[in-house]
Amino acid sequence: MFIAVFATLCIATTWYLLSRAAQANANSAALLVQLTTEQFKSDSQRNADNSIEGMRSQTQAAGVLAQVLNSLNHDLADLHFSDKSISCDPTSRRAAFSLTPINITCSGTHDAVYQLIQRIETYSAPTRITQVRVSRSPSHSLDDLQVTIRLESYLFPTIEAS
Repeated sequence: MFIAVFATLCIATTWYLLSRAAQANANSAALLVQLTTEQFKSDSQRNADNSIEGMRSQTQAAGVLAQVLNSLNHDLADLHFSDKSISCDPTSRRAAFSLTPINITCSGTHDAVYQLIQRIETYSAPTRITQVRVSRSPSHSLDDLQVTIRLESYLFPTIEAS
């Protein structure tokens, strides 16, 4: 009889310990699922925030570039340049800013070239003239010059106050 009671007690203790271990594993699993879910939500939110910031930055860059190109078109027309051509090279992104190279080719007078360079240097968008090439126009007129200007338009991301 003692053996039967002892065996029953051992079986009951084993079942109790197994149920406690299963409950502890279930609690650990639930905690792990909860922590993983919170981490996933945090990562997803961070990725969404980065994507939104990236879109904001791209929209801002497009706006600055459009402003520069509109100003260039207006100035070239206002100064009566002929054979006008404006092209943009791909934008390169750096750690602190983005840079878009712009190439301008046109024909005009000495005075018009000088005024165009002055106007470009006064644009509100951050731009820098990196190269100016001047040659005589194929028309061989002393008053007409063939001009190639390379400039760079910069975008510095804005930091919003939180």
